[in-house]
Amino acid sequence: MVGSPEFQAVVECCRRNLQKSHPMPLPAQIDWAKFCKLVRFHRIEGLVHNALRGERCVPRQLAVGLQEAANSIAALNLRTAAACGSLSEGFNSAGIPVLFVKGLTLGTLAYATPTIKSAVDVDILIDPADLSQSAVILEAAGFRLIAPSRLLHRWHRTWKESIWRQNDGLQLDLHTRLVDNRLWLPSVDVHAAKQSVRVVGDIVLPTLANEPLFAYLSVHGASSSWFRLKWISDFAAFLSTQSPGSVARCYEASKKVGAGRAAGQALLLADALFQSLDASPELQRQLRAEPALSRSFRRALKLIMQGPPEPTERLLGTWPLHVNQLLLQPGVHLKLTHLTQQAAQILTRLRINYGIGRAGAAQLP
Repeated sequence: MVGSPEFQAVVECCRRNLQKSHPMPLPAQIDWAKFCKLVRFHRIEGLVHNALRGERCVPRQLAVGLQEAANSIAALNLRTAAACGSLSEGFNSAGIPVLFVKGLTLGTLAYATPTIKSAVDVDILIDPADLSQSAVILEAAGFRLIAPSRLLHRWHRTWKESIWRQNDGLQLDLHTRLVDNRLWLPSVDVHAAKQSVRVVGDIVLPTLANEPLFAYLSVHGASSSWFRLKWISDFAAFLSTQSPGSVARCYEASKKVGAGRAAGQALLLADALFQSLDASPELQRQLRAEPALSRSFRRALKLIMQGPPEPTERLLGTWPLHVNQLLLQPGVHLKLTHLTQQAAQILTRLRINYGIGRAGAAQLP
């Protein structure tokens, strides 16, 4: 694997959390200060702490810091689980279908525990027709609308989620669809195949079944070109729970539900970093033989290895992300839809935040 010793070390730490993985030696020479920066940037403190317990080469100060961060992640995830359990009961009582995506359910499926995976928010998916009722449930649970500031229904016409927050800081993203571009994953919605995941104690949360979950994780990572290692680590950890035949079926199913080239890119990245396709040589050869996938894979790998700062903090830093998204969408129609969607989102934000109407004149709220 290419990359600095510090990057190789953080990848190895993530790999050790994959099911049935065997620990490999860390690089001999590690700049622990740089290592620590990468760990924070990629938001993998819990995974790294879990992987390095018992390693004598780790400086004591770093070990203590990782322990404290891991404890905070575990405590937050347990509080989040309780909040999600209450929300699930509220939606069930109202007869509103809901799915919990990523977060606790993915942590449990991928790592067999929800306590080591870092998450900054809760993501739930509902039917657009249930938006008003869902807002009432969230407000009753102590959540207040953060973005947009008003006109919730208008916002959801162009944006896939709205942002809500409790007074204690817990953030929730309320999705009426999973992807901004409506041509990606059009059938992967709250009514898609699902499974129930027991996250903590008696708290059981509904989430996507394995095949639509595979497709969604692929597209979600591709939307940011996988610049954070935690995303591809979660994807690889999920793959490690599946048989080679199941991975192949998930890949074929992802193409049928509109994941485009995102699933192929995700598999190539997981294979390059975590050897996820070692047991699927035929699929590995098939993906490597596609020039468009190889190009998008190399661009994403470069971003992952680049590390801090975030693309949004660099001059034109988000440009590679947009280019990669366009390359992953074969055909002119998909590319035009992507660009049109971005323009519509900008216009919606201007209308809501500044009262700019269709003719460009200011309007009262």
